[in-house]
Amino acid sequence: MSNEDYQTRQTLLAKIKENPDDHSWEDFSYYYSQYIYNIVRRMKLGHHDAEDLVQMILLKLWNKMPEFEYNPGKGAFRGWLCRVTQNETKNYLRKKNKFIDRENESNNKPLNEEDYAVSLPEIETISKTEWQVYVTNLAWKNIKNEFNENVQKAFVELYSDKSSREVADSLGLELNTVNVYKQRVRKRMLQEIKRLRRELDC
Repeated sequence: MSNEDYQTRQTLLAKIKENPDDHSWEDFSYYYSQYIYNIVRRMKLGHHDAEDLVQMILLKLWNKMPEFEYNPGKGAFRGWLCRVTQNETKNYLRKKNKFIDRENESNNKPLNEEDYAVSLPEIETISKTEWQVYVTNLAWKNIKNEFNENVQKAFVELYSDKSSREVADSLGLELNTVNVYKQRVRKRMLQEIKRLRRELDC
C-alpha cells in the first residue's frame, strides 16, 4: 500500500459508515488486523485461536460500523474496539468450552474462561502498550524503502539496542556515517509516527 493510498482516520471511518466497499475493507483490515491480533495474543490465546478470533472481531466491527459515532476528542474508536475485542473473546471461549464439554474428551482439560478473562481496564492498558509498538513498526515498514540497504541495516541494528560503534564495526562503516544514518532515519520515523498517530490513533 503506497502513501498515496492512506486515508485519514476520519475519512476511512466515514467511508465505511457511508459507503462500505472492498477497498475500504482492505484498508480497514490492513490497519487493524495485526493490531487486534497483538491484543488477543496478550489475552493468552494461542496463535490459531487468535487468528480465528481476529477475523470475527474485524467482521463484528465492520458490521457494527454504521452504529458507531466517531468522536476523536474522546478517543472513542479504540475504546470501542477494546470493548468489542473483550466481548468477542469471552463469547469465543464460551463456545469453545461448550464444544469440549460435548465432546467429553477425557484427555482434554476444558478451558476455564476465568483463566483467560481480562477486564476492560486491562485491555485498555494492553491496547495502549501494543499501539505504541504497532505504530512504530508500521512506520518503519512504510518508510524503510526510502533508504538504501546500508541505512536499513544500520537502523535495524541500532533499533536492537546496539551502540553506534558496534553497528559501525559490524557493517564496516565509519562511526560518523552511522550517526548520520541514525539521525536521518530518526527524523523520518518521527514524521511518519506523528502522521500515523494523527490519522489512526484516537
